[in-house]
Amino acid sequence: MNFQNTLFVLSVGALTTLAACKKKSEAPKPSAPVADFIYNGADVMAPATVVFTNASINADRYLWEFGDGDTSSAKNPSHVFQNGESFTIKLTATGPGGQHSITKTLTILPAPTKCSIQSVSVTAMPFADANGAGWDFFDGPDVFYKITNAAGDVLLDGTSARFDNTAPSNLPRNWTLSPAHVITPLNTTRNIQILDYDLLDPSDLIGSVSFNPNMYLGAYPVSVALSKKDVTVKLNLFWQ
Repeated sequence: MNFQNTLFVLSVGALTTLAACKKKSEAPKPSAPVADFIYNGADVMAPATVVFTNASINADRYLWEFGDGDTSSAKNPSHVFQNGESFTIKLTATGPGGQHSITKTLTILPAPTKCSIQSVSVTAMPFADANGAGWDFFDGPDVFYKITNAAGDVLLDGTSARFDNTAPSNLPRNWTLSPAHVITPLNTTRNIQILDYDLLDPSDLIGSVSFNPNMYLGAYPVSVALSKKDVTVKLNLFWQ
């Protein structure tokens, strides 16, 4: 091989090497991550479960800091906030292109200390006693309610608001409590009795259900339906 041929081969090799280096140096860099999220379940009373939906891009690892000392590495975590206050939520998203963080504030309302029964409704009840006889001899039962405590003391007597001659087609029978019956502390049981009024004899107990607000902490429903045997009572509630 003469000098010119050798020079040509070296030149081609150098150009090839330069082209390869240039191609390698021009490889695109990974995109930087952008952290973002939305949440659902805030602005309710504690304890509250908030669900977080990750909206980050260019990331494959995540660190959540919930502002109450707890953390999570899940992509879309849920978290229970036990106390009512404002929490700063921080999400750090990490990927091949680096790391990025974002913070947002959510509010949980203080836990209630009272539950008020706003109304009582009987939606189902038997129209015969255990012996198969009707509650009244000649017509339907004269239905009313009582609210008692666990010891059986009558706290609210709805005798004066009774519905006379009730038939199955008349259900539900509804009573609005004015003022509402307040239950505090929340771990307190109330018995709601449904009775048939008798003028000369003691009133007959048609059925009774129990309500304890402590069983509904976190859910805080605006109404509950309580059933025992053939009696179903609906309570409309207000938590405060």
